[in-house]
Amino acid sequence: MESRETVISGILNSQTSALVGFKPAQPEAAEYFSERVLLTGSGTWTPPEGAEAVTAVLIGDGQDGTAGQNGEGVGLTGQTILNTCSGSFPSAPAGKGGKAGAPGSGGKILQITMDIIPGMSFSYATSQNGEAVFGSHSSAEGSASASGYYDDVTGKTYARQGAVGYDGGNGGAPGASGGSVAGYKGGYGYKPAEYTMRMTEDNIRYTQTFKHQGIGGPGAAMGTEVTWGPSVFSVGLPTFIPNIEIKGSAPGASAVPGADGENYGDGGGAGHGGGGAGGIGSCSISMSPTPPSTQHQSINFSGDLQRGGSGSKGGKGQPGCIILFYGKKKTIKSGPLVQKGGGLFFDRLNKLFIV
Repeated sequence: MESRETVISGILNSQTSALVGFKPAQPEAAEYFSERVLLTGSGTWTPPEGAEAVTAVLIGDGQDGTAGQNGEGVGLTGQTILNTCSGSFPSAPAGKGGKAGAPGSGGKILQITMDIIPGMSFSYATSQNGEAVFGSHSSAEGSASASGYYDDVTGKTYARQGAVGYDGGNGGAPGASGGSVAGYKGGYGYKPAEYTMRMTEDNIRYTQTFKHQGIGGPGAAMGTEVTWGPSVFSVGLPTFIPNIEIKGSAPGASAVPGADGENYGDGGGAGHGGGGAGGIGSCSISMSPTPPSTQHQSINFSGDLQRGGSGSKGGKGQPGCIILFYGKKKTIKSGPLVQKGGGLFFDRLNKLFIV
């Protein structure tokens, strides 16, 4: 035992006592730590010397996402009305956006721990009918989890369910804009309007009045914003026979494909739905001759099919894998504590620090 005193101006400020040359018992110790191995394909894994146990995480293949549906179109039926100078045509409702598909399930997960006997080896294979096999075990014995398997070593998550899809935007009601999807805007609508036109033939003055309730804008889809305008009404009087036509085709937007899985065993993302076509408003027309006349009494109506946008295919699921964690004995020898720079470590009493 050795003592040390600190005296300042004749006053005892501190006193310490310490054992000099004391060395506690330092038996050899063993520390276990984790080693990690990732296996794909097929082969044989032989545990390294000193490994005493192995934990195997078997991850099956992720499934593909299913496709999204097409958006609904709006059909127009051409027709001619005879023996009249006036007529009306009913509206056609807007098409609904297509429904998204379903995300692919992540691969099945099985975690097992086994003791290792010297000379032991394990056959393995991944993507065997969609499953991972290690020795006599298969991921088919496990189950899928929407949140997947988190690997503490790499910080990655495997075997997650695929991303959800988005329904397509509905087509706009007559005069209204189409629906938006996840920030992608639908198309603008064609507002209701009224026109009056006049023509004279054979000393007969014709006054034509046309009214319509507008056309809706096309619906957007995931990844596609509508940048095209809606269809429009066209009205003409060739040979004094009123012709009403929906000019141009303004389909709903088509969606981008679902996202592929990112890591081993991830499911593919769902396909997205296509946008719906805009609705067609009702319209009416009347033609009044002065003086009254029975000539040219017929009305024609025609138009393009307003198609819905295409739904997209689902994303691809990713193949599975096998992750191994095994314990390997490491011997720790007792001795002086060494600093990071290589020098020995001393305590505040300038005594060598022994572990």
